[in-house]
Amino acid sequence: MGSSALVIPRTDTWVSGMKLGKNFETGLERYLSSWKSNDDPSPGDFTYHCDPTGYPQNVMRKGSVKQYRSGSWNGVRFSGVPYLSLNAIFRCRLVFSDKEVYYSYDLLNSSVILRLMLSQNGVVQRWTWPTGQSQGWVLYLTAPTDYCDTYSVCGAYGTRNLGTF
Repeated sequence: MGSSALVIPRTDTWVSGMKLGKNFETGLERYLSSWKSNDDPSPGDFTYHCDPTGYPQNVMRKGSVKQYRSGSWNGVRFSGVPYLSLNAIFRCRLVFSDKEVYYSYDLLNSSVILRLMLSQNGVVQRWTWPTGQSQGWVLYLTAPTDYCDTYSVCGAYGTRNLGTF
């Protein structure tokens, strides 16, 4: 790349080793922001944060309105995301101290590239690309996964039964 090239870091994508969270000493917060469109990298309507209030959890907002939450961290995964349990591709971790709180993940399988992306329509997508293969990115996980994952759709103390939809 020449010296006149401008590289704009993606604000909608998170990769292994990056932190999603807040440093309480400096006030620095690292979060994802959706793009306005596929061709317009200016901030879109959605953000995805590690919320340190109470027990840490990941939260997606549209503007200031909460749209989705992962449930609190239980030491292995977020309680509302059972499909993030132990797997052979990546390991999730959460650091929570007086200094900072952040969520991160480490790759366990070097034959796979993994990224998390916040789409312009408010879907958190985890994509994989098996190295040595040419088919490109493969969708691995999404959140919210269904209607019941939408924040507060069932009200306080609501339960869900997917068989009734």
